[in-house]
Amino acid sequence: MKKGFLGLILALCLALPLLPAAAEEVYFPGEITKSLFQSAFDAGKIITGDLTMSLDLDSGAFVGDDEASKAQLDAVVSLIKDAKLSFGVGKLQDGLRFELGASLSPEGTNGVSVSGAADITLDGISLESDIISGSKITATWETLLALAGVDSQTSAMILSLRDVDWDAALAEATAQLQTAMTTAAQLVTPYVQTAVDFAAALPIQTETGVAADATHPAAATRITVTFTKDDVRSLITALADQLEQDEQVAPMLDALLAQAAPSDDSVPADTAALCAAIRAEVEGLSGTEPYTLVMGMDENDTLLFAEVTGTLGSGVYFACYPVEDAQHVSLMLISIEDDGTVEYSFSFSASITADNADLSVAQNADILMQMQAVVYDVPVFSMDYTIACQPFTTDDAQPGYQVEGAMNMTAVEDDETVMREIMSLRSEQARTATGGEISKASIVADVYADDVQTSVVATGSMNIEPTEDGFTGLYTISEQMPELGIRDLTFNVALGAREHDASASDALAPLALESATSEDVDALAAQATATLQQKAIQLLAVLPQDVQQMILNAE
Repeated sequence: MKKGFLGLILALCLALPLLPAAAEEVYFPGEITKSLFQSAFDAGKIITGDLTMSLDLDSGAFVGDDEASKAQLDAVVSLIKDAKLSFGVGKLQDGLRFELGASLSPEGTNGVSVSGAADITLDGISLESDIISGSKITATWETLLALAGVDSQTSAMILSLRDVDWDAALAEATAQLQTAMTTAAQLVTPYVQTAVDFAAALPIQTETGVAADATHPAAATRITVTFTKDDVRSLITALADQLEQDEQVAPMLDALLAQAAPSDDSVPADTAALCAAIRAEVEGLSGTEPYTLVMGMDENDTLLFAEVTGTLGSGVYFACYPVEDAQHVSLMLISIEDDGTVEYSFSFSASITADNADLSVAQNADILMQMQAVVYDVPVFSMDYTIACQPFTTDDAQPGYQVEGAMNMTAVEDDETVMREIMSLRSEQARTATGGEISKASIVADVYADDVQTSVVATGSMNIEPTEDGFTGLYTISEQMPELGIRDLTFNVALGAREHDASASDALAPLALESATSEDVDALAAQATATLQQKAIQLLAVLPQDVQQMILNAE
């Protein structure tokens, strides 16, 4: 069992798993929405969406006091609410179908619209549109690749992918990966043994039946390992010596370094040079101040907590231990200059139960960004975050989750604050009594820069419900930025699912590009041109006079 503990010590130096509380969840946010979409898609239905938007602008913020320009801008803005973009996607027997449409229908007019669809299969593409009413254009992938200028050899290679047995290819790739992992494990085993032998020589204290104290909970087994910087240097140096003499790994590493070194002076020329650089790097790592790794296990040797204590300077600190019925995890990364100043720090702390999650993150960094020939020097850039997630019950007794968060970001240059952003977040997601799902979210942000405050308020919601045909839903997002002249910008997407009726597509006269004559192409082009001209006239007829005048002036 001791060797297992030593292996665990080494694993903790690389990663510390977050131990989830064992509890049965009854509601997973987003799962209902995902299930409704997936079920409709798998059933071959077309998943549809209709996008509309509204915009309320302070036109003076964009064009000043020019009354003519303000009238034109207001006219354009008034048209936005009458425009709609429609889209759809569905699964065919051997491919996918994509639909796209746009319409503009101001009140009191007949409006104008255009629509089209593309069926993409293993054989090729089929295009249909009301611009070429009564016809559809088909093309094989061979034709499309040739039209794109792809040479025959490359085209044949691309087209051969259609005939690949992907299941067999995946099985073969998995087998090759397993072989590679086995080989890698064999190559790594001697180094693991060196590390295990090193850990076995460290002072290790094992206690059983340890009662809880002020810092740690009770544990069936508690292991305490003491080490120093001298120990760490000794281990790294031993591993470098071993690598340099490794007759299996060193030749492979030599080959890799030889390829990279000519184009990058920072890359060592060979394994010997790499190992020398490693030994030189850790030469200055010295000290006999003790550091302690404390771990606690239950009766089944399951890790209950792990904690590193001591003043490590630059390095990584972590701890994982239960807090009452929760799992608490903390992590700290810190980089310290020789003069003792902190160059970079990052901390993370979380407490997790079956019903609640509290997260705290803090970061401080010196940042130097260089873009082209301009250098932006931001000596101090700090961010603080907080997030809390907890369950709640809706008014109709349905389960849900609430998330609240906040962020405070500051940039300081020459001891003066050049920018500050304060943001708060709140969201809710819950099941509905009818088997659907509802989500709400809001973000409020205030940005201070150059003595100017800019406020942003964004809200969003989504409600999706199952129906006999699949589902129906509405997604809405609104944003207000008053200082920038945007009083309100709102997007609405009406979601749904419908059966795909292929009979209309089947009734269209196909025009295969492989066999089309120049006369066929000319006739189709003439039809499309005439239709587009007609739709352009219809569009001008529904535009307000101010917008028409703006278009004429632009021409």
